[in-house]
Amino acid sequence: MPSIEKPGSRQRMTMLATVALLAGLYGWAEVLSTTDHPGSIGLNYNCFGTDWMVFYAAGQRAEAGATTGLYDGVAFTAQLNAQFHELLRQSLEFRPFLYPPHLLLLLMPFGLLGFHASYILFLVASFAALCGALSLWIKDRRVLLSAIAVVAVSLVASSMVVLGQNGFLTTALLVGGFGWRRQRPILAGILFGVLTMKPQLGLMVPVAMIAGRDWRVLGSAAVTALLLIGISVMLFGIEPWQDWIGIGLHPSAEFADRVYRTNIQWGEGIFATVRSLGVPVDGARLAQIIVTLGAAVTVCWACRRPIRPDLQLAILLVATPLAAPHVAVYDLMGILIAAGVLLLNDQEPRPHHLYCAFIIWLALLMPPPAMTPLGLAIPGTMLWLGGLLVLEAGRRRYDEIVSSEERTL
Repeated sequence: MPSIEKPGSRQRMTMLATVALLAGLYGWAEVLSTTDHPGSIGLNYNCFGTDWMVFYAAGQRAEAGATTGLYDGVAFTAQLNAQFHELLRQSLEFRPFLYPPHLLLLLMPFGLLGFHASYILFLVASFAALCGALSLWIKDRRVLLSAIAVVAVSLVASSMVVLGQNGFLTTALLVGGFGWRRQRPILAGILFGVLTMKPQLGLMVPVAMIAGRDWRVLGSAAVTALLLIGISVMLFGIEPWQDWIGIGLHPSAEFADRVYRTNIQWGEGIFATVRSLGVPVDGARLAQIIVTLGAAVTVCWACRRPIRPDLQLAILLVATPLAAPHVAVYDLMGILIAAGVLLLNDQEPRPHHLYCAFIIWLALLMPPPAMTPLGLAIPGTMLWLGGLLVLEAGRRRYDEIVSSEERTL
């Protein structure tokens, strides 16, 4: 039944949308300031593309067949400082390559291009992939264009652009894979298999597929991942995999400390958040395990219920960063999409849904919890959003609305 617009609701939405737009533009102003004065109005990003330097240099080494020692963080950081000294305003403290070796298969073609050309091409291509994934869910052209505009203006997008990160691509793989899991299960599995190149963001995928009995998707994903791993071994040998597994399972104390101080500490995940409160490492690990198990149970529950697929997707997108051992702001595009699902769940957003989405948008402007207590708003609002989605999924049964083929965001 269509809802009746309450007096003042339009004005409230206009005011919140205006503030949200200004907040998003602030993120892009922060990007522009990086060209001349990095850190003058926000986080000090040093220069454009510091994270893309890691991907680009690794891709060049893979293309040249020089993967030996790729996971030596000190030597790799020295290579970056030497290779990009004309772009960097200050030397990188510690910037190791931490991804599994089969990511090199994706990065190798970019290593054949110039740094700036590859940087722009990767961002444009991955953004286009995300737009394509959203189009699987949003059939109304006007709503789709609005969603793309929201994605583009968000702080998640601006941080991704200034760093040269892969959040557009990983979100596209999650959204696209879940969107195709019933109509094109083999293709969906291929997308999920590619997502293993950033494995911490795929922890909830097998949970969702097993709960939904999507066996063909799960099998396709496993075959794709094994194929990519096999090709990487054929091209680069077994040594990179031994090194990667070694630093993951048995890192030296010095390496682990450097990774924490320069990377994990500045994340927005549960582990980094709990550590920022002064909790010892073991306590933070326990908190992460508890939240991960809770996320898995929630995803399993949602994918077994006869509810709308977009609500299942939204719960998966919120559970993903909560379950991941490390996430940064550029990994949180899925949170914005999940908030959009909640807002579009009714013809007129309910006030508490609207305020949740608004606070999430503003929370993304906050520095990480390690820098300020205001950063606690990010994991806090993720949990809040997840709770609202669970309540909505419990309230609405799929068979009480419409068929999955007719339903969009």
